[in-house]
Amino acid sequence: MTPLAGLALIIALAADSITVESGKFLIYQAGKQIGHEVYRHEREAGSEVWSGHVELDTLGLHLKQDPRLVLGPRGPARLQIGYNVDGREGSFTFEFGAKSYTLTRTGSAGEQQEEHPLPPDPVILSNNVLHYNILLARRYDWKKGGRQEFTALPDTAVVLEARADDGFRLAGRPLVLKHLFLTVAGAIGANLWLDAEGRIVKMDIPLQRAEIFLEGFEKLEPEPRPVAPAAGVDALDVDYPSGDHPMAGTLTLPAGRKTKLPAVILISGSGPQNRDEDSEGAGGLKLGLFRTIAERLSRGGIAVLRYDDRGVGRSGGSFPTANMTDFEDDARAAIEYLKTRPEVDPRRIGIIGHSEGAILGARIAASSTNLKALVLMAGTAENGRSILRWQAQKALAATHLGATERKAAAEQQEEFFRLVDGADSDVTEIQGQTINIRWFKEFLSFEPLSAVRRVRCAVAVVQGGRDVQVPPENARLLEHALDESGNADHELQTFPSLGHMFTESSGEGIAELADPAKQVSSEFIEYLARFLARKL
Repeated sequence: MTPLAGLALIIALAADSITVESGKFLIYQAGKQIGHEVYRHEREAGSEVWSGHVELDTLGLHLKQDPRLVLGPRGPARLQIGYNVDGREGSFTFEFGAKSYTLTRTGSAGEQQEEHPLPPDPVILSNNVLHYNILLARRYDWKKGGRQEFTALPDTAVVLEARADDGFRLAGRPLVLKHLFLTVAGAIGANLWLDAEGRIVKMDIPLQRAEIFLEGFEKLEPEPRPVAPAAGVDALDVDYPSGDHPMAGTLTLPAGRKTKLPAVILISGSGPQNRDEDSEGAGGLKLGLFRTIAERLSRGGIAVLRYDDRGVGRSGGSFPTANMTDFEDDARAAIEYLKTRPEVDPRRIGIIGHSEGAILGARIAASSTNLKALVLMAGTAENGRSILRWQAQKALAATHLGATERKAAAEQQEEFFRLVDGADSDVTEIQGQTINIRWFKEFLSFEPLSAVRRVRCAVAVVQGGRDVQVPPENARLLEHALDESGNADHELQTFPSLGHMFTESSGEGIAELADPAKQVSSEFIEYLARFLARKL
């Protein structure tokens, strides 16, 4: 069987239908297969019919779906999705008219029916039905190119943008695939790769660490892209202890150094990340923010230590059971290690913390008398409970869900908080997910301003004006706390067009974090270099 056998192009005449194409998607998360989807495209009596079967194990649940979409000459005519979630059955049925559609829901609550206006020329997308992305991709006008906008039901903004072709290898042979970046309601970002025949052979949803392959293409590998060493910088792999486990990282130094150097450590944000503040392994964020910062600062004469989070990459310890205090201890160990390096002046050490890392940096600086500088990148001024509520409100606003759905989502979040507060174990299952209770309890309750008010070294508060992970207004709260505490050596720098990862941002949602075309802002990097050159 050839690798292309996963998508059979069949011209088989049946009794009353013609099968145009069929295929099977294999679904992986964090490198582990969690499900599959088979689909078929047929022509029946002047209509195009797309049907399928999905099986997926996610969030502790086993999901089955059987979608069937009928497209008439003027657009969608009928969509039915039957589902079974751990034995609980139900369905959604959409009947389309010229200007409206009727949605009928069946399930444990009985039957419910509602009518909605039909957007002009809508696209059909549905959670966990992957083959609808085939229909969407085929609506992209490659000749026109650029950003092309669509509307999915009920009234959801969908954007496709072409990216440069990407090289892959399959069974030892090279393969060039077209690349589309998909954004749904600003919240979901996905990459679609299409072969020369217009077939989607690979998809990924980086922020969910999900990869999807057309059967026969699961061994697809990107062409290696060697990362050239930064000019004027020496990069050393280092190891050092933190309590009972080893930590591993990279120490970058200016080449040709002749004197002891000022130095900084980089502390990453929430979630398991490697020394570049990227996700390790398949999927996840691959921006290289910390590598970019380290290399630029070292070219300017500053030693920079960045490290793999505990339990990630080459660092020992356990990430899933660690709380904020544990991560703070790892950062303190990094500072102590820097003090032992012969290249470093131990009296000229600073911290750059990003997001949660900014909170940890403030906690360390608050109890230290010998740190020279602290940079708070997208640092929070409110406790984690307030931040998560704000994030949820921001995300829900972009979905155009009705008031009932938004209220249900908010209630689910509050129930999550109650379950965390009431949990008496370190790790437990909540809403189908394995939750690190130790970390969440500390994160939800800790007030960052209590630490910021005790910081006495030079501080830069740095914030992107289009951040959707941290309220941009929190930067002013941090500045105000420093003013009130009497710290006269601080400054606030806002970059109006940047987002949470300090890349150019639309401010529409977190989907753009998955876009491989994003690059760290040079203006932001140069500001960091100037501030630290003055303060270290």
